[in-house]
Amino acid sequence: MGLFNGGGITLLLVQALGAAAYAIWTLVTCWIAWSVIGGLFGGIRVSEEEETQGLDIGEHGMEAYPDFASAK
Repeated sequence: MGLFNGGGITLLLVQALGAAAYAIWTLVTCWIAWSVIGGLFGGIRVSEEEETQGLDIGEHGMEAYPDFASAK
């Protein structure tokens, strides 16, 4: 049943309320998770040096695509 099959506007509003509840739950849960991550680890950003150098070197100790490495 739905809006066009005899459910009427009431069923549509119930579904919209359910979707809104999921959206609010997701926003609150993500805000809590990001706050905890930010408090414990200072966020999810890498250092400026790792950004400049590249995460391949920082994480794995080598270039992922050495043929495309920029000449400095």
